[in-house]
Amino acid sequence: GEKEKFPSYAGSAIWRMFVYGAEFEGLEPAIMNVYTGDGKVLAIQRMGDRLYIVGQAGWPEDELSVLDRRRYVGEEDGNDSGGRSTNAERLERFAETFAGFPQDVVKFAVDHCETASVLEHPIYYREPNRPWGKGRVTLLGDAAHCIPPNMGMGTPLAFEDAVALGHALAKHGVKSEALRSFEADRMERVNTIAKFAIEQTGRYYKEKDDNANPFKLSKVNSFEYIMNFQQDPIPTDSGMPKEV
Repeated sequence: GEKEKFPSYAGSAIWRMFVYGAEFEGLEPAIMNVYTGDGKVLAIQRMGDRLYIVGQAGWPEDELSVLDRRRYVGEEDGNDSGGRSTNAERLERFAETFAGFPQDVVKFAVDHCETASVLEHPIYYREPNRPWGKGRVTLLGDAAHCIPPNMGMGTPLAFEDAVALGHALAKHGVKSEALRSFEADRMERVNTIAKFAIEQTGRYYKEKDDNANPFKLSKVNSFEYIMNFQQDPIPTDSGMPKEV
């Protein structure tokens, strides 16, 4: 069949890290402190017994080889992977990238983060309208429709997929028809959201258009389309065999 195309670069890189055993002043439970501007996002949040810090910012495509890519991308995009970098190098790039942001957050991250947890990689996505399956095989979630994370829709879309697949199996049984029905049911919504996420991430992280700020999405028309969505409960009998 047709050879799969390489994933597309979304124009930004992301840094993720955890902090154990240190407290950040002013951080309330279940609340994420978010700082945005200049095509960048920096956030800190409590997650159980640790603090989670994440930063995302535009990154030139001709400098991708600088990043710690091999663990996450390898050479699947057709370019030089750039090898692996050290924790110190990743932290230094993070601090330099967010030098204009509140330094209490940046310095706290550099001073206290669990260095083994520092992840750094560019953001890629798959183009919409790709087929998800063939025969008795299909894909769900990010495996089917990997999109930029700026809208936080990866997990919600995966849950929606699971519900839709349950309905398709209940209606058609464990047959390839159920999988094609599931794909047809989900394609329009998923592709609409994917196109919006791709367009929005390019505008904010590459063009630095604050109107596309991912934390101002409630002000755009597409927000209602994303949020005003309901599905019937998953059928108790999904069509799966009674005995395996």
